[in-house]
Amino acid sequence: MGEAAAHEFHRSQAAPALMAAMEDLARKTGSSLAELEGITMGEAYSRASAAYEELPDFWVVWADWNNLPEEPRPMGDL
Repeated sequence: MGEAAAHEFHRSQAAPALMAAMEDLARKTGSSLAELEGITMGEAYSRASAAYEELPDFWVVWADWNNLPEEPRPMGDL
């Protein structure tokens, strides 16, 4: 998953969509949001994958974006 998986979740820096996803993940896993503070996004994704039968859109998009190759694709002939 690259660098994004190593980023840590911190409520004070989280965008609204991430906060909503983490709040939902906390409810789904029986955790508090405070217990998720500081976990890596890779760990959060792993927990979401285990907790949901069908991943919520946030985690599907997060995985899609973070599974893209790090190098830009060739532009081809212009």
